[in-house]
Amino acid sequence: MAGLFDQAKKFLNSEQGEKVSDQVLDAAAGAADKATGGKHTDKIRKARDAADDRVGTQDADRPRTTDPTASRDRF
Repeated sequence: MAGLFDQAKKFLNSEQGEKVSDQVLDAAAGAADKATGGKHTDKIRKARDAADDRVGTQDADRPRTTDPTASRDRF
């Protein structure tokens, strides 16, 4: 079982894994934002960024933002 965990961790720390995890987190954040009618965008972004901090690597091309007025193209 440790081998599978190690493989998953290695994948998430790769550039490809980072892209996949970002896509999943963006989709989840977008769905949550849509479900709440945009009323909790700032909290959803903070949660998305916190999850991204725990998974994979930091994407230098996508800076973190907690600004609720920032562009929604992020998710």
